[in-house]
Amino acid sequence: MSEEIFVDVSDVKQYFYCPRIVYFNKVLNLRERLTESMRAGKESHEEIKFREEKKVRLLSTAILAEEKLFGIYVESKRLKLRGVIDCLAKLPTGEWVVVEYKDTYSTRLQSHHYYQLVAYSLLAQEYLKRIVSRGFLFYALSRKIFEVAVTDEAKQYVRNVLRRILRIIVYEELPKPTGDKAKCRSCGYYRFCYRT
Repeated sequence: MSEEIFVDVSDVKQYFYCPRIVYFNKVLNLRERLTESMRAGKESHEEIKFREEKKVRLLSTAILAEEKLFGIYVESKRLKLRGVIDCLAKLPTGEWVVVEYKDTYSTRLQSHHYYQLVAYSLLAQEYLKRIVSRGFLFYALSRKIFEVAVTDEAKQYVRNVLRRILRIIVYEELPKPTGDKAKCRSCGYYRFCYRT
């Protein structure tokens, strides 16, 4: 009996950064080689707990909302997608939005983070049983918040990417690498990648 395959929302983010990361993780079961910066960032259980508490505190004040739900696990059998939504916020207008927290510095919206938020929005729609058409990306270290539209086109694009990711996993297909070779320099999979 075969196990049901799900795509994690983090796989969507990785796919948009470089599709091969999904292949290395899900097909070859390789883990990213720790670079020096990753080693420095490796956290203990207590540090992770502290960071999660900090995330909740920051998100509690970053967006004005009537209600906020934190750390919501959602699994969609229909989409074959699962993940933990950082925050669902009900705005004063009654609209629900996804708030994605990034413990990093950025002064601009990163596209792989945007599509990760779109994937979380698809899960949020199933959880809430209502349309989610906006979201917020919060970069904690730069204290930047980006309000983004979550369009029907973006949702369909992510659904198509989910099918591609499932194809990579099920058929063990090696995808083409990212077109941005600058990403390869700091990639923990560089030594495994066929482009080397």
